[in-house]
Formats: sequence, structure tokens, C-alpha cells
Amino acid sequence: MTRAARVTPGSLLCLLLTGLASPAADAPAKKVLTFADEAAFRSSSVPVMSPDGTHIAYAVWPVEGDGESIVRHVPGGKEYRFPRGPGGATVDPKFAPDGKLALLPLTPTKAATEKARAAKAKPEDLPQPALAVVDLATGTVTDRFPQSGAFAVGGEGAGFVVYRKPAKSEPGTDDAKVAPPNPLPPTPKGKLSAPSTPTTPTFGSDLHIRDLATKSDRAIADVSEFSLTRDGKSLVYAVNSKKDESNGVFVLDPAAKSGAEAIKLAPGRYSGLTWNEKKTKLAFLFDDSGAANMRLAPPPRPVGPDAGTVGPTLLPPPRYRAFVWDRHAKPARSAVRDLPLGAAGGFAALVPAVLAAHPATVVPAEEVLGPDAPGMRPGWSLAGGTLAFSTDASKLFVQTAPKREALPPAGPPKPDDFQLDLWHWKDERLQPMQKLQAAADRAKTFLAVVDLDGKVFRQLSDEDVTVDRPQRDSDWALGSDNRAYRKFTGYGLPLSDYTAVNVKTGERKPLLKGFGGYGTPAPILSPAGTHVVAFDGKDWFAVAVADGKRVNLTGKLKANFTDDEDDHPGPPPPAGPAQWSSDGRFLLVSDGNDLWKLAADGSTAENLTQIGSGQHLRFSVVQVKVQDATEEPRGVDLSKSVLLRAENRDTRDTGFYRLDPGAAPKLLMMGARQFGVPVRAKHGDTLLLTAQTFAAYPDYYATTPGFVEFKRVTDVNSRAKEFNWGTAELVRYTSTDGAKLAGVLIKPENFDPSKKYPMVVYIYERLSDQLHTFRAPVVARGQVINPTFYASNGYLVLMPDIAYKVGAPGQSALKCVLPAVQAVADKGFVDEKAIGIDGQSWGGYQIAYMVTQTDRFRAACAGAPVANMVSAYDGIRWGSGLTRQHQYEHTQSRIGATLWDAPMRFIENSPVFMADRVKTPLLMIHNDQDDAVPWYQGIEYYLALRRLGKECYLLNYNGEPHNLVKRAAARQPQIDSTE
Repeated sequence: MTRAARVTPGSLLCLLLTGLASPAADAPAKKVLTFADEAAFRSSSVPVMSPDGTHIAYAVWPVEGDGESIVRHVPGGKEYRFPRGPGGATVDPKFAPDGKLALLPLTPTKAATEKARAAKAKPEDLPQPALAVVDLATGTVTDRFPQSGAFAVGGEGAGFVVYRKPAKSEPGTDDAKVAPPNPLPPTPKGKLSAPSTPTTPTFGSDLHIRDLATKSDRAIADVSEFSLTRDGKSLVYAVNSKKDESNGVFVLDPAAKSGAEAIKLAPGRYSGLTWNEKKTKLAFLFDDSGAANMRLAPPPRPVGPDAGTVGPTLLPPPRYRAFVWDRHAKPARSAVRDLPLGAAGGFAALVPAVLAAHPATVVPAEEVLGPDAPGMRPGWSLAGGTLAFSTDASKLFVQTAPKREALPPAGPPKPDDFQLDLWHWKDERLQPMQKLQAAADRAKTFLAVVDLDGKVFRQLSDEDVTVDRPQRDSDWALGSDNRAYRKFTGYGLPLSDYTAVNVKTGERKPLLKGFGGYGTPAPILSPAGTHVVAFDGKDWFAVAVADGKRVNLTGKLKANFTDDEDDHPGPPPPAGPAQWSSDGRFLLVSDGNDLWKLAADGSTAENLTQIGSGQHLRFSVVQVKVQDATEEPRGVDLSKSVLLRAENRDTRDTGFYRLDPGAAPKLLMMGARQFGVPVRAKHGDTLLLTAQTFAAYPDYYATTPGFVEFKRVTDVNSRAKEFNWGTAELVRYTSTDGAKLAGVLIKPENFDPSKKYPMVVYIYERLSDQLHTFRAPVVARGQVINPTFYASNGYLVLMPDIAYKVGAPGQSALKCVLPAVQAVADKGFVDEKAIGIDGQSWGGYQIAYMVTQTDRFRAACAGAPVANMVSAYDGIRWGSGLTRQHQYEHTQSRIGATLWDAPMRFIENSPVFMADRVKTPLLMIHNDQDDAVPWYQGIEYYLALRRLGKECYLLNYNGEPHNLVKRAAARQPQIDSTE
């Protein structure tokens, strides 16, 4: 078959199924979804509430074409709509301080951009992004001006907005140039070269302050970073100018007419503006090295192991210093810091002559950590990246790293040059992983702390122990050390030794040795740092930091705290995550139904909800977020009412309960839908949350803490009611091994039980919890079917649960899927000669196995299947560089043994060894840049089936990874299935 042939999962399944049954022949009352309808399907941003919760503002956009921004009055329902260009919203709208104006970021419409291009407009003359100011009383746009990127609002009354204008070379938004949401992951082929060092100068740009009442506008030049305090009284910004002597960090009151004052003024580079929680202290980094000149400086060093790719620097390393500014400190005497803003809005020349004419009202920032600070390790220095204050602002957490030497530039390749990789048997990490992580290793930074009161620096993390930043103002942090276990990476359990680290003294106390696992959550430190709590696969336990005493918190309780549905090899994970009470004395855990309050010292244990087990409810704590909150919630305050989410484990209905101190849970709302996490308005009791079903988009609803009234406030896809959509219900069945299971059965909206329908089975693992999950009629970036399209076009779609037995994953799938299919067929409305099956990745493997055991299916599609567990066992996951061995021994593949301990398990579960039994036409998709499953697995199965004369097809989307990324490739199966 040539590349031009259009054989796809959708076309094969439809070709073999629709010829036997055609329920869509009877014209439905509503339209049938086609691929063309995908283009108009819309998504939305998260609505932003006005401070009093009376208005919301959000953006919606279709898959193709222009979108709109919407402002809605919550109590009355009145809406104002404003056109915006294609693509998703990257910046949220905001409201003026008095709640009377909305500020909406608008991008140019496609028509406006195309018209300008047709007129051969220069890039700088193309339509630009803008900020529209809307009067909420009338819906009138009272002001509109070019704006791009993040902006901030502050002040009193109408207040002001701080923003940037689009760069002169910045064109209008073009949906054809929007990057795909999931960039192509690393590939196993070719050289893994680091990107080149930036050589283009990077400078700040104009920052504007606009009075929303008078529309007066002033500009500050060369601003690289800015931050506005929540009270709007202090705008802090860093200047990085071509005139190095003009650089510094400055502060001004945007509502006042006075000029800016220098917090720090000196040649160099400034970055990392960071406030403490109460916005009383500001920290930043200052680089005064020779590389600090903006025409030469490399970007700041990223932070942590997930920092991404960083190329080698060809320049001297930066020399960072950390500064802290006290916002409320007053100068003891007059100083020279005030910098006037010119009448035309230009930033005054920052020269000493100007500074000398203006007395200061702020105290300059103080250096708290320099390159040669006492306590800094020899050869180490302060690194760029994240700064953070403790809650009480007495400590500043910084990042340090060994000093990097400048790397010589790579010369042109020579004819005899070659590259060699040595795979040493004692390597802690495989060569592919070493290559993928080399840049991150070079950029890795280590946590340290500065005691601002005692002016003491202390290194916390190092190459041996990784330390997490402590909670609140605790003197203790939790450190982990996996050195002894790194050589087992890829096949052993992910283990670590855990240590309590005192941030004041540097003392380290060993707490746990060789702890961890694939289903085991990392230990958590109590907010006060008194205990470390962890789960050992059966029980929750606590270790006292003071003396290392270990106490089992749940061992004597008559409840099961493990996930009772987990069927992977090894100890199961807990039934739910643990949460601390706000006072740090109690731990809240789940037994899969009820919530328990456990004293950290093991003295008491209390079932808080009690009714969960009897009513088959699963309770969890909901911490309601407050929009624009000044403080993040810390733990669960058990002295007040606590909002609980409840899920009925039988029906999958969800809802909310209220738990008052000392009382039983009180039902607030329950229904056949899936609810999101509520967000509360900054002032008032308005809550905003989503609710969805299979047929209802997750629109937003407004309510109050009592959930008495539940009002829909968005209608993102109003056109959905025009289409024959679908309904979803649970189907009960019993596996061949006697397990009671459920699956989701999706029917056409115009379902007629007297007719016979073709059915497509989609499998992965357990899917019944997706009963109320909305399935948008858009193409996913994988290669799986879209249930909504199939249901609309007259198909049944079955998504069954699969329960596994370790050592027999293939047979487990067979023993669950076939009974599920039969349970639906017994209802009398399935055309049993027109049943197909589809799955991707793990689902693809199970299909590849099942077609060697049964001819129940008329057609099958397997995406990225493993065909030979023997060869796949020693394969590489090229996206991470890991060996695949751990998957079979410990995780999803569920063999539960090594190849040498149980070779027959691998053979018995490998489809390729039973390929001669296949009778079902099979389509496989396996792409040559698959970063998870080696694509030769698809080739092995294809070659075996081809050699045996079995009907099979293998599609390789050239250059595509495990899941299809290019939209054109991803949508092809859907196009064919709906034609």
C-alpha cells in the first residue's frame, strides 16, 4: 500500500461496520455532526469575576475562525460581546478597582488582518492587539488602545492600568502561525545538540501607566520586569537599557504625580522581582559581572531539574547579588533618589545630576547575599532563578550552583570527526537519559537560605541531598537523597533516603531509608515541621522529627486506606491524598469513602464523615480559592465549616456536602453531572464553578456557599442543541473471573431500542469514571475515536472497565471486555455482526492480544501496540531515555517479574507469538518517532501477520511521535470516518 492510500482507523471501522447496519438512514430530527462542524466548536477561558462577584468576563474561541470576549451581569444575565481574533486567550481580562469598568484584551480579527495584508501593509501597520475598556452599565467601549502581554490594574475608583504596547515589529495574531499545544518531543534519531547561545541584545521596552478616568498616559522606557502591589500604591520595575549606567530597580506610586525613586541604581542586569506574601518586602537579583551588559548577557539560569534546555554559554558567567528592599522603611535623612517623569511621558535621564535635585522618601535596597558571602561553598555562587520569602519575611530562599566555566565555541566539523557513546554497565543513567538531561544537569540549582535578621547564609541542598522549601515559617525542611538507588533507575523502585534539614542550623536528621515506590506518594512534612507523614502501601504513619519515633496512624482502625481498585504489581497507593489541618496537628486521609482526622502523634483517630461507606460515597476536601486572594490557604481549618466533594461510587453522580465542626455532613447538592472546584469572588459570597455531562459542555455556574441557587452564567456552545449528540449511561457486567464491573455506553440522542446499531468498543483501563465527562466533537492529538462523532452518526460506543490480574494483562482484558460486549448485546439493540474495537498505546496492546484469542470483532484498530513483550522489555522510552523494564516489573504492563524470572509470562502475553490465530482485519498506527513505544513493535506484528497472510495495515505518520501532533494528521481518521 502506498502513502497516498487513505486507510485510517475511522475508514476501516466504518467500511466494515456500516455495510452491515445503517441506523442513520432514518433522518434524525437534529443534524448529524460532521468534521466540518468541528471548526465552529468553541472553547472558553476561565471567567474572571469582578471584586463583588456581580460581573464575569471571559473569552471564547472556535477551533477555526474568530472568537469573542464576553462580559456578563451575573444576577440579571445581561451580556456584552466584543469580537476578537482567532486562537485561545493568553491574558485574562480584569476589572477596575470600583468594579464599574472591564478591561478586555482583544486580538485583531482574521478579516482585519487579511484585509491589511491584501493591501500589502507593512508588519508594523498590521492590526495590533488592543485593550478595550468597557463601561459595565452601558456596554460601551469608553477607551481602546494598543496593548500586548500581561497588564495590571490598581488605584481607587476607576484607577489605572499598567501595560505595554505591541512591539513595532509585532504583527497581528495569525492563527496559521500559532504553535501547536504539544510540541514535538525529543526523538531517538540524530544528534542531541544544545541550542546556540543568544547573541541578539535584549533590552526592556516602554511600560505605560494610563489613568482610566482621564485617559492620560505616561511611559517609562526600557522596563524589563514590573510588579504592582495589590493595593496599587507601589509599582516596582527593573530597567535594562542600552545605557548601562541607567539600569536599576525603581518604585513609584502610579496614582501620584511624583516621579520614580531608585531602589537600586548601578550598571548591571536586574531580574527576579519577588514580593513577600504581604507585599512589604521585595527581593531581586543584580548581576554586575562583565557579562551584565545587555548586549552580551545570556538569559538567567533556569531553576530545578525541569528547567528545560539550556545551551552552553560562551561568555563569562554572571555574578549575582541578592538585594532586599523594605517597602515601609523610612530614610533617616534626606537622600538623592527621586526621578521625575517628563511631561511627555518619557523617562528622565537617570544621571546623578538629576538625582541630586530630588530628596528620597524610600530606603535603598540592601544587599543580603554577595559572591563572597560567608558560608558560600568554594567554587559556588548565587544563581539566577526563583527567589522566595518565608511567610514572615524573615528568610529569603535563593538558588546557588557551582560556578560554570566558559565553554569554547565549537569549530567547524572536520572530515574525520566522529561521535562515540560509551554505554558503561555501571552507569547510573543510560546514555539516552544522560543526553536528554545534560542541559538540565548543567543548569541545575540548589536551595539555600539567607536569615535576614541575623544576616546568615546557609546552603540547604547540594549534589547529595535535594531539599524542598519549608512550609510557612517552619525551621525544618524535608530533604531527599537517591544516590544509593540511582543505578536501579528504569527497573528498580524509585527509592530515596529522607532527611529533616534545619534551615537555621543546617542540622540533618535521618528519618526514612530506602522509601518510595511507583504508587507511593512522597512523604510530607507537617506545617510546623514536627512530623513527617508517609504511606507504606497499607497504612499511614508518622515520624517525629525531634526523636525519629515512628507511629502507625491507621493500623488499628477498621478501615482500608489503600486504593481498592489498584491492580498493579507491588504495594497499592493510598485511597486519596493526605492533607494537613491548618494548625498542623492533624492529618486528613481517605479510606476510599470516608474522611478521617488523625492526630500526628497517633493519640487519636476520628471518622469525620461516617456516612460515606454506607451510602457508597467518596468524600474529599474542597479548598475554595478566593480570586485575587492576598494569602493562599494553608491546610484545612477544622474550626470552621469545610466544603466536601462527594462522588457516588455506584452512579458516578457528584455533589457537595458541608461539614461543620462536631456535626455530620450536610448535603448541599448532588446530581448526575461532574462539578469543578469553586472559586469565590474577592468580596461577597458568589461562587463560580463548572458542571458537565457527556452531552453538556463544562459551562460555568454561579451559586453561593449554601448552593441554594445554581445559575448558569456561560453558554459557550449554544449550537450543540442543533445536533444529534448522544447520551451516556452505565452498563453493569461481571468479568469471567467474577469481578463486578461497569462501563460507559454511549447512544445516539435519537436512539430507538427497536433498531440494531453497530457498536465501537474503546478500551484503555478503567473508564467508567468518565460517565459525566464532556467529549468535545474535535480531533484529539492522539489517534483514538471521538465518541461524540460516532454517536451522532448512529453508532453505539462502549467504554468498559478492565480489572487486571498480575502476570496476565492480555487475558485480563479479554475476560473483562468480552463480557461487557455481551452485556450490551443482550439488550437486543446491537448488530452483533458489526462490532469494532479501538484503542491507543496500552489499549492498542490489549487489542493486538485479543484478536489472537477471539473473532468477536468485525474490525480492530490498535494504535502504537506492543506486540512482543520480550523485545519491548529491553527497549527504550526515547522521550525520557528510560528503559522499559520497569513497566513490566512494576507498573502498567503488569507482568510483575523480570524476563529471566518468568519468561513464559512475557511470551504468553505477546501477540506476535500467536499471530497465526488472528482472524480479525487489523489496522495499526505506529509512527517512526514514537517516544514511548518503540515503533519496531508495530513492524514486528505487521511482518508476522503479513507473512501469515492475515489482513493487516500499518500506518506510519512520518515524523510523528506516540500521539499524533500535527492537526492535519490527527484529523484525517476523523474526516474519513464521517465521510
